[in-house]
Amino acid sequence: MADFEGGDLPYGSITPYDDNEVAVESTIDDPPKLRLATLDKLGGAVSWNRLRPDGRHVEGVLLQGKESEVQTGAAEMTLHLSDGGEDDASMHAVYTLRHDQVTFHVPVVSPGSAAQSRFFSANGAFVWNYQDDGHQVQYATMGTTNEAQWTAVWSSWHGDLVPRPWPTVPMA
Repeated sequence: MADFEGGDLPYGSITPYDDNEVAVESTIDDPPKLRLATLDKLGGAVSWNRLRPDGRHVEGVLLQGKESEVQTGAAEMTLHLSDGGEDDASMHAVYTLRHDQVTFHVPVVSPGSAAQSRFFSANGAFVWNYQDDGHQVQYATMGTTNEAQWTAVWSSWHGDLVPRPWPTVPMA
């Protein structure tokens, strides 16, 4: 990188940092940005590669920002990882991030713990619990994370559980 001298920007700089590193620095209270753009569509990517002796790059990690394949004009970001091969077929989607969801294309594992057995409603008012004995129970959280205050409202063994912890109107 001896031939790269860097450059001053109005509010920062791009300069060599070490033998094989580059620093992009902001001198104001605004983080530096690297802007990637294409004509007519949203797109850009950062790729981490292995350099072969013949000078070719073998892609290992690809973080890509692009126009959504689901909603025109919306953005999505994908992460692709290599399975060790040296061609595009060896790159596999791990996840896709969109403004309204995250899609995992591989199993999600939490080290040192069992599989996920508890699922909360979007507003946190209810939780669905898969118990170790095979029993499924839906709880009303009553606005607290204290499980002792939750009320069971449905059970796979018993169906609806009454009385409900909230006022109900008889069905006509």
